[in-house]
Amino acid sequence: MNLIKVADEHILLAGISNLQIHDVTAFLRELRSVNKHVAVQAVNADLVAGMQHVMGVLYQSVEAKKRHILLSKRMEIDILLRLACTDQIDKALTNVGIKEGRNNVLVIAVGRINSLKMLRKYITENYGSDDNVLAPSKRRLKTISALHGIGKVELDALVNNSNKLSSLLVELASLL
Repeated sequence: MNLIKVADEHILLAGISNLQIHDVTAFLRELRSVNKHVAVQAVNADLVAGMQHVMGVLYQSVEAKKRHILLSKRMEIDILLRLACTDQIDKALTNVGIKEGRNNVLVIAVGRINSLKMLRKYITENYGSDDNVLAPSKRRLKTISALHGIGKVELDALVNNSNKLSSLLVELASLL
């Protein structure tokens, strides 16, 4: 579980592996009820291309908030849209949103440090934490590439060898 600072914003990244979700809305409501002043989003960690992807999107969302040009009225929706590389909420929920059933979840929360620490404690006590939910695998990268219609030609065209798919997704998010 990471507490990080992106520009002027404090952000909590919390991984939860193999979480059984019976009601997505109730789960999100529960997380958001811990502190009303924290923007909370939960996404399917299996459809996020690693920490570089998350960090690139977070920098974009924080900058968009500062400039008053978010893709949505709420920052947590902006983050979801950018992670999914779309400007359509329904498509973003379908592509990277959590579903009923078993999920590897990435919780992203933005707020004051004390509020984030409270949420971190709540998540740890109620769900545990797993920082490996974003660990890269060939299967994950292949699934994400297929989801976004990214072929080998596009990936090979990128200069950055550390995580080509993350770089491409962050670039696509910046074009929204």
